[in-house]
Amino acid sequence: MKFLVVEDSQMQRQIVRNYFRDISDSVEIIETSNGLEAYEYLQDNKVDVIFCNWSMPLMSGMELLRLINEEKPYKRFGFFSAHQNVDITDDAKNAGADFFIEKPLLKHNLVSLIENGFINL
Repeated sequence: MKFLVVEDSQMQRQIVRNYFRDISDSVEIIETSNGLEAYEYLQDNKVDVIFCNWSMPLMSGMELLRLINEEKPYKRFGFFSAHQNVDITDDAKNAGADFFIEKPLLKHNLVSLIENGFINL
């Protein structure tokens, strides 16, 4: 299974990578530091799941989701953000996001996504 982690914080990318490696050894993690890098990567590649920060420089997570929604180079798209409220969560779902996780990102949040069928390893 191939995951694309889109996050401007190197520390947060490392945390997500380590959590998934702890959960499964069949996970390939691709990392980009903003929506623009992710968009460029997705022009020639497909992934199973995109974990995307909501707010980033150059291109936000929402801008990325809107750009790639038509082509759908992914099976699942989810946001994680420190800025969660009902309006943001609703906007994300209406734009096509499958899930929204509040930061700080904890390992049990990812396990819950797997257990609830949002991610199939």
